[in-house]
Amino acid sequence: MVARERFAWIDLIGMILAYGFFFIAFLQSERTPLTLVILFAIATAIRLAIIAGGLLTLSAEGRAELWGKPDERDRAVTRRSGPAAYYVLLLAMIAIVFMAFYCDGITVATAGLAGLVAADIVRSAATVAGYRWGWRD
Repeated sequence: MVARERFAWIDLIGMILAYGFFFIAFLQSERTPLTLVILFAIATAIRLAIIAGGLLTLSAEGRAELWGKPDERDRAVTRRSGPAAYYVLLLAMIAIVFMAFYCDGITVATAGLAGLVAADIVRSAATVAGYRWGWRD
């Protein structure tokens, strides 16, 4: 498994753990804007810690290709994963526009964060799939 694929796995698992914690904790607590901001900041710090730990582990293993220039496979995976995430984000933003007419502000803000997180998870999952099953143009 190449280093970029390993990092994509670390990123995907870190997002699922951190933002899974965020959404579970937020839905079980009192839904106020301050709670939303504090829990999202904690989840983001958890995600950054997981990413930093993954990068340190990959660097300690001597995975220099992670820092090198991307080859044609890396560029093909990036070209495929970006649009997949874009379409998820687009659908989420369309839903949020309609939600703005019927829901309160905290629900709309939570849905916006859910759309951003879902798009990022789709991007990482598409990156993992691209490395695992070999997307090439």
